[in-house]
Formats: sequence, structure tokens, C-alpha cells
Amino acid sequence: MEATIPEAPRRKLELVFMTGIFMVSLLIATWLTYHLHGSPKTGIDDANIFFSYAENLADGRGLVYGHAGERVEGFTSMLWVLICALMFQLSGGGERGVFVISFLLLCITQVVFLTIIRRQAASLGRRSWPYELVFFLLVLSSPAYISWMTITLMDTCLWGTIVAFLLYLAVYPPESLCGRVLATCLVAIAPTARPEASLFVPLVVVLVWIRTRISTCSNFQWFPAILFGAFALSLLTLTAFRLAYFGYPLPNTYYAKVSPSLVYNLFSGARYAGKFLAESALISVFFLGLAVNAVLTFGSFFSSARRSKPDVFGRIRGLLADPEPTVSVVALALFIMPILTGGDHFALFRFYQPLFPVLCLWFVLSVGKIEQSGSLLRAARDHSLRTLTIFLVCMTWFLSSAYTTSWVSLRLKGSPIQHEFGIAQNGLFTGRKLGRLFRDLPDYPSIGVIVAGGIARSYPGRIIDLMGLNTSFIAHFPGDRRGVKNHAAFEKEAFWAIEPDILLASPPAEGQSANFSSQVLKGLLFEPRFGTTWRYGTLTSGTDPGAGFEAFYSTKFLRRMDKEERYRFEDTRIWTGKGWAPDCHGGKPKTSADGEQTPR
Repeated sequence: MEATIPEAPRRKLELVFMTGIFMVSLLIATWLTYHLHGSPKTGIDDANIFFSYAENLADGRGLVYGHAGERVEGFTSMLWVLICALMFQLSGGGERGVFVISFLLLCITQVVFLTIIRRQAASLGRRSWPYELVFFLLVLSSPAYISWMTITLMDTCLWGTIVAFLLYLAVYPPESLCGRVLATCLVAIAPTARPEASLFVPLVVVLVWIRTRISTCSNFQWFPAILFGAFALSLLTLTAFRLAYFGYPLPNTYYAKVSPSLVYNLFSGARYAGKFLAESALISVFFLGLAVNAVLTFGSFFSSARRSKPDVFGRIRGLLADPEPTVSVVALALFIMPILTGGDHFALFRFYQPLFPVLCLWFVLSVGKIEQSGSLLRAARDHSLRTLTIFLVCMTWFLSSAYTTSWVSLRLKGSPIQHEFGIAQNGLFTGRKLGRLFRDLPDYPSIGVIVAGGIARSYPGRIIDLMGLNTSFIAHFPGDRRGVKNHAAFEKEAFWAIEPDILLASPPAEGQSANFSSQVLKGLLFEPRFGTTWRYGTLTSGTDPGAGFEAFYSTKFLRRMDKEERYRFEDTRIWTGKGWAPDCHGGKPKTSADGEQTPR
């Protein structure tokens, strides 16, 4: 007689098996992502900004940027800085620890979504593995999602995990005391994870309140108020800390990145959202279906509510009793929030990656809602060959054509964010090289930078972030914040007020009228005042000729270097009065009596 496994243990084995398969698949996808992006040794340059603050905090210097000593909140996640600081404190190779944390958070995020799928399948009396499989395929089909959640080493993975837990809280408010305590801790921690939490958490609390509005348990009715109180207290405490420690109520990144014009932000954010939808036909279809379904569902609800005038809260609670409408509301909120702040400049849509698995979850729940009778599953079992063929076709499409940046395009066309890792590596190298060049000086010269991550970790002198993220004087200088996204805080008058000794920028190549440096510096390089008080060339040290460095140097700084016999400066570009031409004559140009360069 053949032994059979009882139904309950068999289902548990299925769940464990599916979870294990998904975790292994995530590990393989992360490994592929790492190699397709050029096997980076550290995260992108903005991740190294986090690491600079984390290293300083771990070393007891506080929340300061580089070696400037200024208390400034040049990061968007206080909690991520604390986690990174812990990793740097526990191990010498902090980046490896941060990567492990990122991957674990990715796995935890998927487990939360799988739990929602399993609970919904159980409530309908169905097996969950077919729906889990669909979710697996959808999540794993996006290399952008895997990239931003893991190898970039950014706080995206942390925010994505908190979004998943908050969504679970909105769908299944806890009824046990332990669950309520954990949920309260979650909403209290959320404001330290991302600024978007100040909008997202109140929405979740409202959803929880609606779900518990007609609960028979009086203690449970107070739970949303406790959640909101914990959130408000956390936000007030964080704001008070910012005012006391940094001097400002919001992160420095807000003042540097977000334009004071709401209209400009909305137009910029709408373009960002449009590009995200255009990135994938799959995402466009999901979002269109979600939006249409939300309009029809809530339109029908309010229309019937006006006619019959029933208990409004009871009807809303009945509507949201099913997870799918709640997931719709959360997904729409996650879609709108980046629009309000004007979007982002990174490729592969960093701000929308926490939304992506929510869209996938909505699709899976919608399929389960439509497939009430189980006929689709029976048809799949009855026609296994056709099902396998459809599965293989879908897999091929997911991997090759579902996204503009797909797994195949990454292999054939290269990574659209690989240069971000290169910027970080170059910054680390540049900081070490400049530290070596000026190590014999009593004080390291100040350096103005456009990209401020890697160099902050390796240069031992003062760094001025001309984009304002890590220099409060630039961030709070008046301006419209219009231009290259996240690089628009620079103002020329602020530059002259805080003028550094060295500017890490380069003039456009011969035959070109502009480059990235000239764009974000808003024409500074072509102003006569700049051309006559700055020189572009290579400064070398007689004691270490291999440490020479090409950049813009102020004439004030070069006059000081003239007293240091071991340093020699040679122009490589000459100011002509209109632009920077190659120095065909070699050597130093003529100078006026006060040491300023005379145009040729």
C-alpha cells in the first residue's frame, strides 16, 4: 500500500519548497546582475555618500561629510546610514556587509509579498503555488528591480522592505498584542528610512483605521490612533534632532534637489513617470489595468452609496476586506509620490522600484479574483503541453523583450548604470591621488566637486559639494533649482562666496560648446571673471612626479604654490576670452602684475 503525505504537511512542504526555489532564484539573479553591470567593487557614487557618513559615525566623528567637519544631512535615509555604520564598525570590509544586508532585505521583501498571496489563496480554499510562480516570474523578469535592490548598495532595498511590511499591515491589521507592538515599531521606524514615509505612513494608518472602524473589539479600535501617535512622535523627534544637530528641519538633500516651484516639480515628475511607464509594456499594462479597475471599483462604490445611503464605513471596510483594492490604493500612492518631488536622474528608475513588486502583487491578486471557479487551473492541468509551451514563450518574452532594459539587452548593449559604479571608483582613486599630491603641505587645499561620493571617503582635506547635497551653504543659497535633475542647486554667486582652491571639472573638448561640467555649473566656466582668475592644467610635485593632477586651479592657490619649490604647474588649456583652447605653446602663459592669467 502506497504511503501518502497528509494534506496539511504536504502544503507546508510546498510552501517551503517554493520559498527555497525563489530565494535561490534571487541569488542567481543577483549574481547575474553583478556580472552584467561590470562586477563593481563598491556601490554607485551616491551609495559612497552614505558610506562617508557611516565611516565617520563609526569612527566617532559624528554625522559629517568627508573630512569637512560640517554637520550636514546629505543623505536621504538616517536608518540606512546607521545600518551602514554598524556594518563598517563590525567589519573592515563594510561594503560586503552592506551588500549582504541588501540581499537579505530583498529576500525578506519577497517573503512578505508571498505571505499575502498565500493568505489570500488560503481564504479562497486554493493552493498558492501557481500564483506564487507567476509572482516569481514577474519579479525576476526585471533586472532594474534586482539591480537597485542589491548591487547599488543604496537605501532602495530598505525602503522597499518597509513598503512591503506597511502594505501587509494595511491588508492584514494585527489582532494580537505582539503584532500590534511590532506594527507600532514599524510605523515609528519608517520616517527614518525615507522622507516619503511622511506621506505614505498616514495613508496606511487611514487604511488600517477603515478596516477596524466597525470592529467589535474596543481596544482594537484604538489601534490606528496608537499607530498615528507613534508615527507623529517619531517624526517630531526626528525633526527636533535635525534642528538641534544640523540646524534645519528637513534633509539637506531636499533643499538641494527639490525646486521651490510645485508646477516645475509636477511637470518634471510627470515626465519621469511617463518614462517609467514607457520602459516596459508589461508595467504599462499593469498600471493601466490598475488605474481603470480603481476608477470603476470606487466609482461604482460611491454611486451606489449615494443611492442607498448605507453605513459608509461598513461599505468601505467591506470593499477593502479583499486585499486587491488595498493593494491598488497603495500602488497608486507609490506611483504619485515621485511625481510630487520631480522624479530622479538615475537610469532604471530608482524611485519606482519599490512600486514594481506591488504592481506584480496586484496582478496576481487580480488573476485570483477573476479565476473564482478554478477553471483556469483545471484547464492548465488538462492541457499540460500547451501550458508548458505558453510558459516557455512567456519566459522568453520576460527575459528578452518585456523591458527596454532586459536581461538580454544588458548582455548585448551593456549596463545603463555601469558608469555610476565607475564614477565611485574614480572618486576613490582621485581622492587618494590628491591626498598623495598634497601630503607635504601643512593644510590640504579645499576642493570643489560635482560628484561627491567616492572622493569623500579618500581625500583627507575639505570638500565642497557644488551640487549642494553635502554643503549646506550651497543647498540653502537662493535659486530656482531648475536644470539637470538633482544637479541644479549650483549658483555662480554661491561659488564665488565659497570659492575653493581646486575645481574638479574640465572644459568641453575641442570643437564642443558644452559638456556635463559646463551644464551643471551653469556657464561658470565661460565667464570672463572665471577665465581670468582660474587656470586649467596639471600640478605636479617634484618629490612625487607620478602624483600630478589635471584640474582647474585658482590663481590665488597657485600663488601660494609658487612659494613651495617642489610644486610645478603647467597649463594644458588657455582662456582665450571666449573659451578654453589647448595650450599649443606649452609652459605657463603670461601673467599680469597681480598674478592673473592674460588671455591669448
